[in-house]
Amino acid sequence: MKEVLTVSAVALSVASPALSDKYRHAPEDYEKAWVAVYDNAENGCWTNIGEVQTYAEDQMRLVGFNVVDRPETKDGETDPVLEENGIELVINVVGERLNSGLCVGFIQTTFNGTMVNPNRDKILILNPVGIDFSPWSVWSSKNLNNYVLDYVKFRVPDWVEDGVIEKD
Repeated sequence: MKEVLTVSAVALSVASPALSDKYRHAPEDYEKAWVAVYDNAENGCWTNIGEVQTYAEDQMRLVGFNVVDRPETKDGETDPVLEENGIELVINVVGERLNSGLCVGFIQTTFNGTMVNPNRDKILILNPVGIDFSPWSVWSSKNLNNYVLDYVKFRVPDWVEDGVIEKD
């Protein structure tokens, strides 16, 4: 049985900078990838949720992920990110319409997944995998739709670029 070791990405980089030279993350490190979208926007501030889901999956395919539907889990079961050698792109949009009509909110994405160390006797769980960008604050008199698409468009390739280890 494999031992599971949970470590935050920040603690890993602070505790052992040398580890970051040995590990990189890339789409081919994962058998499966999927997208989870969380709509925490109110009063019509974000209306293209399905389009964003499809667009994010397409962007992930373009950079080399094997995109699948999120594996089903029942109550009490282990999250599929830990069981499936998979990685999950989480897109969270929070927003609300003010009395003035202005929509204000933020967009945040993270890649949650597992990485197996070379001797394969322990699984190192990084949550998130790669850099976790700060939430992007946005506002619009109409809605946040285009902002979310733009954010996904740049965030997925940035994750791949972040995982490349430069050769000396």
